[in-house]
Amino acid sequence: MKKKIFGGILAVAIAAVAAVNVNFNNESEDALSALSLANVEALAQNENTGGAESIIITDLGRTTECVSGNLYSISSYLVTCLGNGTLPCQGGTYRSTTHMGICQYT
Repeated sequence: MKKKIFGGILAVAIAAVAAVNVNFNNESEDALSALSLANVEALAQNENTGGAESIIITDLGRTTECVSGNLYSISSYLVTCLGNGTLPCQGGTYRSTTHMGICQYT
């Protein structure tokens, strides 16, 4: 009898952990999707059909952001296309995101 009760409690605990894990994964995927969409929109904003003679890339710095309990490292940089040439170039400001782990947010 004790084994059946213990087995039932164990099954309920496993199901609860699985449900929490599924919910956590869905939230982190939504946050990552939002950041990825922002990057794609930034790339599409400044499409340039011509080429450049030279390209300057300026590092604008790094920050961190806590989004839905996930910590991201954000690197920003500016791409400047100069002159008319054959180098493919899309000028604008870009952000690169890297997932760093879990953080506390309020």
